[in-house]
Amino acid sequence: MSSPTSATVKLNDYTFDGTYQTLQSTSYAKYSEAYNLTALAVNKSDQIALLRTVGSGSGAITVLDLYGADNHPIRSSEPVFTGDTATVAGERLFALADGRFLAVWGIGHPVHTGTVVTSYDRYDFYGHVFDATGHAVGAQLDLFTYSATLATNEDLSVRAQIATLQDGGFATEFQVVRSSLSGQNFIETYPDATLSVWHEATGGDGFRATSSTSLDTAATKQRLGDLLTLPDGRILQTWTETNADLSGDVKGQFLSSAGIVVDGPFVIHHYAAVDKFDSYDVTLLSNGNLVFDWEEFGFTAGIPSTQYAQIFRPDYSSNLGIYLGNIVHQASTAGGQVYALYAGLLGRAPDVLGLEYWADQFEHGVSVRDLGQLLLSSAEGQARAGGLGSSEFVSQLYQSTLGRLADSGGLAYWTDQLDNHGAQRIDVASGFVFSAEHLSSLQSVFDAGLFVPDKQAADVARLYYTMLGRAPDAGGLQYWADQLEHGGTISDLAKVFLGTPENVSKYGSMGSFGYVDALYVNALGRHADADGQAYWEDLLEHGTSRADLAVLLSESAEAHSVHLSQIEQGWHLT
Repeated sequence: MSSPTSATVKLNDYTFDGTYQTLQSTSYAKYSEAYNLTALAVNKSDQIALLRTVGSGSGAITVLDLYGADNHPIRSSEPVFTGDTATVAGERLFALADGRFLAVWGIGHPVHTGTVVTSYDRYDFYGHVFDATGHAVGAQLDLFTYSATLATNEDLSVRAQIATLQDGGFATEFQVVRSSLSGQNFIETYPDATLSVWHEATGGDGFRATSSTSLDTAATKQRLGDLLTLPDGRILQTWTETNADLSGDVKGQFLSSAGIVVDGPFVIHHYAAVDKFDSYDVTLLSNGNLVFDWEEFGFTAGIPSTQYAQIFRPDYSSNLGIYLGNIVHQASTAGGQVYALYAGLLGRAPDVLGLEYWADQFEHGVSVRDLGQLLLSSAEGQARAGGLGSSEFVSQLYQSTLGRLADSGGLAYWTDQLDNHGAQRIDVASGFVFSAEHLSSLQSVFDAGLFVPDKQAADVARLYYTMLGRAPDAGGLQYWADQLEHGGTISDLAKVFLGTPENVSKYGSMGSFGYVDALYVNALGRHADADGQAYWEDLLEHGTSRADLAVLLSESAEAHSVHLSQIEQGWHLT
């Protein structure tokens, strides 16, 4: 999370005068009574889904209506659930990434004293997915359940947050709140909180919780807040931590779409006891910025309550480094040296695969001089400078590294070193490339941050695509990349993948023909040509293992090119 990109803005002041007023719009009341609209969502096709309640009391039923982008009805009164309106908690509707809709609702179980409801001692939360035609899909989902035995003057409630994910899934966050009165003090405790990530099971067999994490919010007095999905796929989770003197912090952390913490916790806002911090919201804007707004409540008659807001810009680029590489800001790093050599010797930035490969080579013992010599000797380097005499070569170095014409003294000195004193072109060139003047001209690149792909992580990611037909999950990518970094091989990983239930269920029953073609589609994005099909089938029939075949295809130049936008130029995790 970045520092605020805007100053704190005061939104509103209002003063509590010691009396309560109920404001009600007559027209809205009439509309609500007639239609009982409870939730609305719009999907990526601009279809509008509405939840509304028909009837009241124990006979009430909540239904879904769906309208097209031109407002024509697509489906009317699709049943969602039946429940007593007095016990239903927080119906909500969300548009999933694939255009379907998710309805979520809770049911409270009341505790009666005589005929009066005094508290609730259990909550059940459910969900159901509806397709783009307004029909229910699969079975009802059991999202969360909590029950407790309550003391006198104690009540139970549940805070629910839902975030839809870019891969078609969604995340749920439920926090139990036990509240009671002690004298004139209102006390809240948070005995239970759970964050779950839900994805559709293979074969379309409904949604399942693919990860579920209990959050220890009781020990640190964490009151959970907003849950948002950012444009890069991360989930922002926020909460407040309050101290005994009523000072505290609003904190946040970023999660992957698998529910794994990838950055944080970090402080979004600190408040002192005198601020009387009351509540906050975090809102995602269309440009990717976040608006954090909060209220400082006066509590006492005549003391103003004030609303404030700040804008934050999440550092989306830095998140890449968590999975598939690193953001570097110095030319002295392996990636920085590769960039400087390409810029100085070839007059361009390195291609992303070249940057990945040579940065890895530097980290495993290859010298900067070796790469410089290879660049000068390459076809591109020879076409650029191979036919130049010593004077022309030095003049070109001045232009490409220092951005200026050679001064007469410098030109004469370096030409003489090459022609009469045995200096090698690579050694002279390296002096120019790594001069303070040249590196200073590249500083804007490093200030912005240069993304250097990690070769081990990229190799693992390509094998995921090749053998499992999907992007890697965050935990798997991190684990296997670390294994490669510490002596493991991609062949070892392929053998493990071959025996996984996921691989077996997808490809285990295939013969050689089908397996070769499936790997072509996964690794190369196309079906096998006749010659390739025959060649690889023959290898399989004569001792090459399926794991070895997967490695050969995933490491091919074509596979590197096909998955470039998913790996080295971007990232996609499940």
